[in-house]
Amino acid sequence: MKSKSKHKNYFSMSVEADTQFEAELRKLFRKIKPTKIIETGTYLGQGTTIIIWRALQDLKINADFTTIEVNPFYYHQALLYFEHNRMQIKAELGLSIPRSMLPNKEEIVDKFVLNKEYESIYYDFSESERAELYFKETNFPVPDNLLYNAVQQYDFTPDFVLLDSSGHIGFIEFEYLLSLIRGDCYLMLDDIYHCKHYKSLQTIKSDPRFEIIVESPEKYGFCIAKFTYHSFGDD
Repeated sequence: MKSKSKHKNYFSMSVEADTQFEAELRKLFRKIKPTKIIETGTYLGQGTTIIIWRALQDLKINADFTTIEVNPFYYHQALLYFEHNRMQIKAELGLSIPRSMLPNKEEIVDKFVLNKEYESIYYDFSESERAELYFKETNFPVPDNLLYNAVQQYDFTPDFVLLDSSGHIGFIEFEYLLSLIRGDCYLMLDDIYHCKHYKSLQTIKSDPRFEIIVESPEKYGFCIAKFTYHSFGDD
């Protein structure tokens, strides 16, 4: 589900981190030792997915790791990569959010071209083709609502979630995740200075349930935040 217009090159097979993204993820994993992990936006499996996998292997953490990809071609390429490298990752093909939440072309034009909420951040593609290309990134006849399924399998209490889907659904996916989880969780957002997650970052900064652990400008920005769950009955 990553945009085809950019490749951030987070890839690393080394034990020592080559990027701040990888270094901070490894630092967090050493501390929390997550066993229930979800990623959206597998792409080819050779970016953030391999970084998570290598961290688990190097730190000897026995975790259940689910990653979600909407593009069938990318998904099957990722499966081949996982098989070739003997990576035990639960890869799922489908849309992370319910299809009813997916913006149509007119909504994409309105929010990402004509009436952008934020101007000084990065948007994929030229304005003339942005709506069409964003729409195509998630327009596949595949199952939907896979984020719900992934969270449910962990009793709605994942330890760590990385959100890195298509730019036009980043904030939708972020809000949907928050509606599902029922426990404390560490959340990592990729592209926080991009239309994908800039609004998610602003929400995190204004929501007392979150504590930002890391905020970095590397590439298009990323952050790690701790989410502390409060039920409606809590003070």
